[in-house]
Amino acid sequence: MTAEAFHLATAAAAALGWTCSRHPAWFVPLLTAISLLAGEFYPLSDYPMYSDPDERENYLYLARVVDDDAYEPLPVRTLTGVTAPKVKKMYRSRLRSRIEAGARRPSMADRSSAGADLLAFLRGQARSRGAVLPSRIALIEVWIVHDGVRGYHERMQVVAIDGPESA
Repeated sequence: MTAEAFHLATAAAAALGWTCSRHPAWFVPLLTAISLLAGEFYPLSDYPMYSDPDERENYLYLARVVDDDAYEPLPVRTLTGVTAPKVKKMYRSRLRSRIEAGARRPSMADRSSAGADLLAFLRGQARSRGAVLPSRIALIEVWIVHDGVRGYHERMQVVAIDGPESA
């Protein structure tokens, strides 16, 4: 039996079950089967973003600057009330506002400016919560890349540093 035939049979059985009993539990297999039959067709989707991730993706984190080459991650949500995914969204929003019209990629100056602005915002958020951030903090961007040789690995880049030069 092919997958499509199985999904079709499941949908038919669930529709019959719901018609006979009017019990809402029959909706789960019915909607699941319809979604699997439809494939990638909005609003019914098989969610390909989870089954086929990009070869390049990034995440950002807040860190304390230990020295020029060492950074210690900080619990951003505990200190500022802003979640890590929200930090990434806020950074992207600030970055989009700085990119020149027609530019395909942001310059390092754009990235640094957006990062510095975000660090100042996070410092203010921490202050308003009564939390104290270290004197020197950094916004770190980590790219997860697949290079075909070593497989997946992380490439770290300091976006911005806030605070005095000497800790």
